[in-house]
Amino acid sequence: MAIISLQATLSPLASTILAIGAAEIALDFHLTDPYTPTLPTGLYVLGLGVGPLLLAPCSEIHGRRVVYLCSFVIFTVLNVGCALSPNITTLSVLRLLSGCAGSAGPSLGASSVGDMFRVEERGRAQALYSFGPVVGPVIGGVIGGFIVYHTHGWSWLIWIVAIASGVSNVLSVLFLQETYAPYILRRKAARLSKDNPEKTFRTESTMRPRDVYGRAITRPLRLLFTSPICAFMSIYLSLSVETLAL
Repeated sequence: MAIISLQATLSPLASTILAIGAAEIALDFHLTDPYTPTLPTGLYVLGLGVGPLLLAPCSEIHGRRVVYLCSFVIFTVLNVGCALSPNITTLSVLRLLSGCAGSAGPSLGASSVGDMFRVEERGRAQALYSFGPVVGPVIGGVIGGFIVYHTHGWSWLIWIVAIASGVSNVLSVLFLQETYAPYILRRKAARLSKDNPEKTFRTESTMRPRDVYGRAITRPLRLLFTSPICAFMSIYLSLSVETLAL
């Protein structure tokens, strides 16, 4: 739970940490307008919103653990690329991709809580997980201001995120375990079928990948237009995150 919460904190933190260095980005890349230096931050937030459309179905097909591991390895590599970006175009594109990869923590955390805890026990775990997406952008601004003040540059803002996500990757490889019950059962059924060729083992949750992706991609739209509370919270959080980021 602590590892999942750490990943859920790093991704939103990375959304605002670079916003503090907009002036340094403009100076380094010789930008004169006030909007282009904020583009990497806005595109990162866009990636955070788009990424779950792909990662959530993947977690139902391949399990939560592999999605967490692969996403944050890619997130780390992309952040290294962001820190070494030679121009604003490269930085913006890599920030968009890193937002997509880093969205695994904020988007799958609640599902992992549901996997590990019974309904009556989820309150504390959900509170621990929710700390990251809610407080992460605020912490990112504080850390970013401290780094910019003492280094007078923007690249170390990204290096800090890359180092922290690298530590998270090591912890995930060592301690993060699979929690999605249908995937665990499918894997067990496949192992039993291999050990017993004369028998075939199946699980109740067997679904085609196409059906899983179709259901996961259309679910947000169904909830947005059919559930008023989901629509209200989505609009509120989108405005809050965008305000903090910009």
